[in-house]
Amino acid sequence: MYSKPLSTSSESAVRGTIVLGGCNGYRIDGDHARLDVSIATADAAASAATWDVALWACAFVPTSVHDLVACGHLVARGEVPPVSELAGTGEAFEVSTFATPPAGDREWTIAIGLMDRSSGAVADFAVFARRERFVAPRLGGTVGYAIAEDGRSMTLRVGRVENPRAIENLSGDLSLELWAVEGEYTGGLFRGHALAGASLGRLAGGRAWSDLVCELPCGEPPVGSWRVVLMLREWTTASYVTRDFACFPARFEVAAAASPKVEDVELASETAPEATATADGVVEEVVRDERLERLNTLDVAGLRAIKGVTDALARAIGKARPFASVDALRRVKGVGPKLFEKIRSSL
Repeated sequence: MYSKPLSTSSESAVRGTIVLGGCNGYRIDGDHARLDVSIATADAAASAATWDVALWACAFVPTSVHDLVACGHLVARGEVPPVSELAGTGEAFEVSTFATPPAGDREWTIAIGLMDRSSGAVADFAVFARRERFVAPRLGGTVGYAIAEDGRSMTLRVGRVENPRAIENLSGDLSLELWAVEGEYTGGLFRGHALAGASLGRLAGGRAWSDLVCELPCGEPPVGSWRVVLMLREWTTASYVTRDFACFPARFEVAAAASPKVEDVELASETAPEATATADGVVEEVVRDERLERLNTLDVAGLRAIKGVTDALARAIGKARPFASVDALRRVKGVGPKLFEKIRSSL
């Protein structure tokens, strides 16, 4: 995939001026990334600095460095050879590095750019026109948890865990982990406290486990108000990586004495084959929520085209994604009942 640069940065943290060329691309193969980048121009200050090439996955099309850094998930990052040897040649150079695609089953806008290795500031970036969907093990059905009255154990229920990869693609070791995290979780890095976890083993491509029930010891986060997230994680050559997740709407409130919590959430499926074979050979249909998919994948221009949606509101919706359900759009400031119905009917 190749693209011309979309926009540049004038951040003071960037040393000198450096501009991407027009021959840029990437390839993700499992947990490995190949990044192809060319450099059009670089002044003396930029040539003397050290640079990295980076790949981001974004929920919407970034139109500024602020959008890219604030809302993009860093997928891969690798060292750039000395810029003085590359600038102006018009030729792309190749960087191979480890890839950590964002969690969740959805489409992403992909951007590639140059970062000052010392400050982390982005000097220039390019956006690819084609959106990307990363194929990885995922959750399905209804997931839920129930904490015992004594707070020492819990029951974790998962309707479905599937591996949509090719038949010959055996997953790494999979695990279910329940976390209490700070703030909203959208699939990237997080800070939190582990509540419970269960090892599942490896799952062949095109297969699934259904109706999982795990009785587990339960931990407790410090006093505070927490978001509870169930994560499906996979062991890679480097570490465990989050492949999919489910966020529970109710907060986990921990006071001097924690009370039992019971919470269920129905996972909305963004994509699904017509039928998927389960581990025991039973064929099970997966329902696709097309409205939710469009809500989570429309770019800012597409949202702005809906009557009543201003430019500021379109950006606010973009930054609030991904949504677990269409109804979750109601929580965005500026979306009243009438506008919500108008947006919903337009999806």
